[in-house]
Amino acid sequence: MNAVVRIDDYDFTPALLTGEDVLAMTRAGVLPEGRGYELIEGVLVGTAAQLGPHIRMVHALMKKLVLAMPDELAVSPAPSLYLSERNVLEPDICIFP
Repeated sequence: MNAVVRIDDYDFTPALLTGEDVLAMTRAGVLPEGRGYELIEGVLVGTAAQLGPHIRMVHALMKKLVLAMPDELAVSPAPSLYLSERNVLEPDICIFP
């Protein structure tokens, strides 16, 4: 993503971040710990707040998935999912071997 941004009559292309950049900023206290951001094609994107109905649905899905999964699969709530150097997502639920 090489979008040009215009601020105060100046055009510039923002720097693209990596997962390591985001991790370093979190460790340094620049970004808050936990959910709130995803890295998509190197751009840090804020995520919506998780309110009551959303949390209840995630909880209900987790209960059903844990009971339904075979032993060789694990269900994890809210992992940081590093898909590539410039793509780090925060899914509500992840199923993995």
